[in-house]
Amino acid sequence: MVPAPVVLQAVGALGKLLSIVMKIKEETTIFKRTLEGFQLTLIALTPVVNDMERLNHDLGRSRDEVEPLITKMVYGTNLVCNCSKIQWFNCVSRRRYLAELKFLQEWLLTHLSTLEMAHSVRDKIETKRDQRLNEDGEVGTVSILVLPAPDLYLAWGDTDWYWTWTHTTHPSFPEVAELRSVCWLEIRGWIKTSSLHSNQSYEAYFVFSKGSKTFGFDKQAVEVSLKVVGEDDDDQKQTGYLEPKTSPNRTSDAVETSLLMPEVEPMFEVKIREDGLREVKLGEFSTHAEEDKEVQMGVHETKDLWWKGGIIVQGIEIRPK
Repeated sequence: MVPAPVVLQAVGALGKLLSIVMKIKEETTIFKRTLEGFQLTLIALTPVVNDMERLNHDLGRSRDEVEPLITKMVYGTNLVCNCSKIQWFNCVSRRRYLAELKFLQEWLLTHLSTLEMAHSVRDKIETKRDQRLNEDGEVGTVSILVLPAPDLYLAWGDTDWYWTWTHTTHPSFPEVAELRSVCWLEIRGWIKTSSLHSNQSYEAYFVFSKGSKTFGFDKQAVEVSLKVVGEDDDDQKQTGYLEPKTSPNRTSDAVETSLLMPEVEPMFEVKIREDGLREVKLGEFSTHAEEDKEVQMGVHETKDLWWKGGIIVQGIEIRPK
């Protein structure tokens, strides 16, 4: 006859084993449900992204905005394939992939929603561009040209939820825009070279200041750019941080951290001006007699779409090199 203590130990071990099996079964069910939901998300996103691609092609727009979404969708497709190979008893891999599926699905849906909003306001850029270029004054009348914040295009700049406009006593920047919070950052400005003195080299600077609650710009790199239309080899782009860079701390989850945007080596430097404002060089260009070209300038972060805010946009200043 088996001793009672041995029987009790066996029953206890069997109970623990049954508990483990039930937990694995529950985790497997949750995992399968999450995986199926993620697959449905990919299926639903595919025609929407294809339509955006077609629209961009028809209008001659860059596919840079859609590219991150497509890249993540391809990654997600491969992730689904890897998930389907997990054995039922492989709890570690299942938990890791589960966290990855949840994070990636949230990223895709958030990015798509923002991208759709951005496409809906795209026409506003062209309207602002035409308005700005038609406002340029007499030919060759200034050596320093300032575009204050109202003369720039700010994505959702007319929405109080994202931007707050205030007046200042600064002679060059009488009205400024404080960024409350956005994930899609897009600031653009345009000038005609004919509005500046001819036969001279110029530099363009994005001028801003730090608000009381600046956040996100120390972790999320932005791109600054300058392009002279018609000069295909003169597309100047640099990436860097508007605030001193710190390590990402949005999450302590290793899986989520691995999916964050890669850190970049800063290519530009934020400098403090004599008036206390900050500036970043966007690029440089030259003017020539009897030439009138369009110069496009901007500050962008439309790829990783992490929330950021607090900077105060003063404007863009163009001055002799």
